Amino acid sequence: MSHDLLDGLYAARRELTRIIVATASQTVPPESLQQLLQQRDHIVWTINRILVADLTSSLADLDKAISGVEDGTKQLKDLTSTAADVTKAINIVSQIVGAAAGLLG
Repeated sequence: MSHDLLDGLYAARRELTRIIVATASQTVPPESLQQLLQQRDHIVWTINRILVADLTSSLADLDKAISGVEDGTKQLKDLTSTAADVTKAINIVSQIVGAAAGLLG
């Protein structure tokens, strides 16, 4: 089941990268682009922590984390590269990382 969680995190990273690439060519403040890059780093860090963790969470906790990651990823897919969407993406990634990190204690 942890592979489902990892698949979801990789999908979230892919969507965030899409937003970063699209945002780089827009007139979005550099600080916002930097925040997006930091959020992508948070996803990568979470992936790495899960890869080395000995997950002993209950099936219900794992399902909840997977659902949170998948829901956030779906929200990212709907975003574009506007300044408002950049702010939304930053908040969504925080939720995604939080959902996955809840398994790590």
